Amino acid sequence: MTFRKTEQFASFIKLAGDISATRILELGTIDSAFLSEFLRHANWSSSISLHCVDTGSETFDSELMKAAASNDAVEFNLVKHIGSETEVNDAVLMAAKEELFDMVLVSGASSQPSLLTACMVCNEIVRTGGTVAIAEAIMESGSMAEAVQSFSDIFEDSFDECQPGIYTKK
Repeated sequence: MTFRKTEQFASFIKLAGDISATRILELGTIDSAFLSEFLRHANWSSSISLHCVDTGSETFDSELMKAAASNDAVEFNLVKHIGSETEVNDAVLMAAKEELFDMVLVSGASSQPSLLTACMVCNEIVRTGGTVAIAEAIMESGSMAEAVQSFSDIFEDSFDECQPGIYTKK
């Protein structure tokens, strides 16, 4: 599953601006595509902290630096979480103890249980009024449908689905 510029991405960016998001996490980072596009479009704050999963790519940092250079109005702080899915989940839970996240995009997961776990972590780390989005590629994947539905069912009292795959925490 790879990131695609879609209506969902445009909505995510608009919501980020609407809530003046300054602390954003991409869980399940596969490549630099989402973060690079995000860097190019962020314009609502002078400083934004971006958290992601380390992809192990040799070009990841340079691609992000190039995207950040195209947006000199914002200072970006990139934090990469390294390790297994469990280690990354633990790390973002610890990071959220310092300050909750404004927004999270779940862009990848290795299995239905890992997707559901990522969504459960999102419930713990996103502030009230914040946003959790599940990437369209995941939403469209038949193999992940049950985990997405489970998230919706389990957390229907905690989140409003403002559009398919984008949830605002109550």
